[in-house]
Amino acid sequence: MEKLFLNEELELKCPDGLRIMTEEERSKLTFLEEGPGECLSDPEKHMIVSIGWKTAGGLAAALLGQKDVAKSMEAKIRKPMKACGYKSEGFGDRNIGWKKGTGCRYTYEAQGTGMYGESYVVKSGKTFYYFNLYTRTETKDRSLPAWEEFLGSALWKKE
Repeated sequence: MEKLFLNEELELKCPDGLRIMTEEERSKLTFLEEGPGECLSDPEKHMIVSIGWKTAGGLAAALLGQKDVAKSMEAKIRKPMKACGYKSEGFGDRNIGWKKGTGCRYTYEAQGTGMYGESYVVKSGKTFYYFNLYTRTETKDRSLPAWEEFLGSALWKKE
C-alpha cells in the first residue's frame, strides 16, 4: 500500500488501485488554484483525488473558520463549473482521520459524462488542507468506499 506524506504533518495510505499520478499525468489536469499538493488516480474506478494545502498568515489564520473556508471553496468550484451543469448536493462534515472535515458534494458533466465530486477542508493550526474527489457518476458506488478508506487512513502529526 502506497503512502503519502504531506507538509510534514499528514500521512495517508492509498487503498488498492489508487496511485500517485506522474507529473505528466498531472499536467493534463485543470486546477482551480495552484499550490502544493498531490494527485492520485484509480483508472479502473475512473476516480481522481487531489489534496492541497495553504498556510494562512497570523491574523487570517486566527479569523478564518473552517466553515467559512468551506463555503468559499464551494463558491470557487460552483462558479466555473456552472457551464458544466454544476448541481450542489449539499454541505456536510466527515471524519478525515481524527479531524473533522467540512465540505460539499456536487454533480456536473464533463465531455458528456455525468460526474460526481466531493470537496472538504480541514484546518490544522494555521494550515488549511483541501481534499477533493472526482469520479464518474456510474462508478460512484465503487469509488466512494476507496475514498472513505483513504480519508479514514489520515494520521495527523500535529495538533
